[in-house]
Amino acid sequence: MPGIGISISPFLRKKSGNKYFTITVDTTKAGSANDTFVLPLPSAGTYDYYVDWGEGDAEEHFVVNTPQTHVYGSSGTYQIKITGTFPQIYFANAGDKLKLISIDNWGSIVWGSFNRAFWGCSNMDCVAVDSANTSSVEDFEYSFRGCTSLTTLNTSGWDTSSVTTFGYAFDGDVLLTALDTSGWDTSSVTSFYSFLNGCQAITSIDTSGWDTSSVTNFYRFARICYALKGSFAALDMTAATDITDMFFGCDINNEGTANYDATLVSWAAQAVNTGLTFNAGTSKYSAGGGGTAARAILTGAPNNWAITDGGEE
Repeated sequence: MPGIGISISPFLRKKSGNKYFTITVDTTKAGSANDTFVLPLPSAGTYDYYVDWGEGDAEEHFVVNTPQTHVYGSSGTYQIKITGTFPQIYFANAGDKLKLISIDNWGSIVWGSFNRAFWGCSNMDCVAVDSANTSSVEDFEYSFRGCTSLTTLNTSGWDTSSVTTFGYAFDGDVLLTALDTSGWDTSSVTSFYSFLNGCQAITSIDTSGWDTSSVTNFYRFARICYALKGSFAALDMTAATDITDMFFGCDINNEGTANYDATLVSWAAQAVNTGLTFNAGTSKYSAGGGGTAARAILTGAPNNWAITDGGEE
């Protein structure tokens, strides 16, 4: 098979202490032949990795960055283990995206990019309890977009200090309930466009420790996140140039107007860009909570924002 170098038994490699990136695939799902799985790679970057295809055979060694096809002895469900230099997986809404059933373990892989990594893997959930090594990742664009079976994802240990974009990262993940983002370093991020767009079940997103002073794009950040509650007062909006439909379809308040009031008060105190269009869904504000006065500052000169929301309570 092209790209194969040496083969080493799974037993010997496990003894070496390597931790595997582990996924489960069902070859009978749509895509390639029903006894086949194509491991998708981006045809770019440096690779030097080993694959245990889950049939009990020796691992295969690859040093190429092109997709690898494995034909199984029979169709069915298999657990695939990967270790070595494997900077990117690239389903990109194509190929055998529907055959991926779960991410079982992130292992010791040092990821280089999550761009389009699991886009379109609509049969996939993540049961891994460990955290992915994202210290070298700059791009999360489209990473988990359209993963409509994804319910949980351990993001608490992600090192996001190098990330510049989260555009469409979780767009359309309708079953995703929560993300632990409290420890994220977002100081290099410039774009959060459509970050959680369509995540109808997500209940919270902790932005209290975020540095968004470089973020220009919040377009559809949490659009139609019907269950989302919380204050976004911690966001630095000074660089933002597009916040259109940021909370369209949402009511970020719990009881009363405290969350939206706090958000408006914080943003009105910042040196924001002028002429922005902002949609807060049906979130209401109040005079007593400072929301009325803050909203007037944002909509008045010189800010001149156009704001759509649920009105004053």
